[in-house]
Amino acid sequence: MHPSLKEIGDQAAAEAERQAIRVALQATQGNKSTAARLLRVDYKTLHLKMKRYAIDAREFRPSRDLRPKISARRTAL
Repeated sequence: MHPSLKEIGDQAAAEAERQAIRVALQATQGNKSTAARLLRVDYKTLHLKMKRYAIDAREFRPSRDLRPKISARRTAL
């Protein structure tokens, strides 16, 4: 059975919303507060929609490994 016009519209709207959230998070490097302002939605609304679409803001943050490298090599005294 084919989906109804309403179902097709709902799916398209959900995909557009999911993509808009991803673009906003990319633009803000994963900053949810700034992304919410950019999308003109409440922070809680953004958080709930991210949960619905299984979007994790951490994947948009720049990776940074600030831990010092520890050498396995020991120097002789």
